[in-house]
Amino acid sequence: MFTRLPQELFSRGIEKVVIVGLATDYCVRATAIDARKFNLDTIVITDGVRGVFPDNEERVLDELRRWGTRTVSLDEFAGCCKTS
Repeated sequence: MFTRLPQELFSRGIEKVVIVGLATDYCVRATAIDARKFNLDTIVITDGVRGVFPDNEERVLDELRRWGTRTVSLDEFAGCCKTS
């Protein structure tokens, strides 16, 4: 079951989400995958996420890349991926 968030985003013309937060291996992962299921342009700022289990973090980021999520550092985002 999904929340109303995709409907709210699409009704406002929002096509891109930028994700930061805890925890990479739970909430960040689920949010990014759900965003991709709705074909949203999805970016995870790697400096702004941390895993509950740090040993899993790179594996989870690899999985998100396979879903089509872009993973970038904050500097990379500031330099090339602005949402203007």
